[in-house]
Amino acid sequence: MKTMLRLIALVLLLVTSGVVTTTTAQADTLTFKVQSSSDYELRMAFYSTSRNVYWPGGGNSYRMIDYDVHNIKLSCRPNERICYGAWQEDGDQHWGVGHAREFGCTKCCYTCKGNTTTGLINLTD
Repeated sequence: MKTMLRLIALVLLLVTSGVVTTTTAQADTLTFKVQSSSDYELRMAFYSTSRNVYWPGGGNSYRMIDYDVHNIKLSCRPNERICYGAWQEDGDQHWGVGHAREFGCTKCCYTCKGNTTTGLINLTD
């Protein structure tokens, strides 16, 4: 017990003296600014190009059922590339990489750097 108390006292001394510091890792954020101008209900997801992760995850997708501008904020790793994919709920139209990264794209990926927001992404028929 005495040894344990000495160890705790030593750790407290080191932390308060600045010899040992603790840091909290903070993720970067990438906010996608998205608007649907489609007459159809759309689904949307975001896919990392460097790891097997997508947002919102868990087999889910974001529903786009109005014409409002939506700001979808993702927590991501520094310099991680994230591509958007959108698809028509009951149809064959898609945007970006589509559902489950089925398609390629030229301008649908963005890099996570600090706290960044994309320009407006308009999903139109």
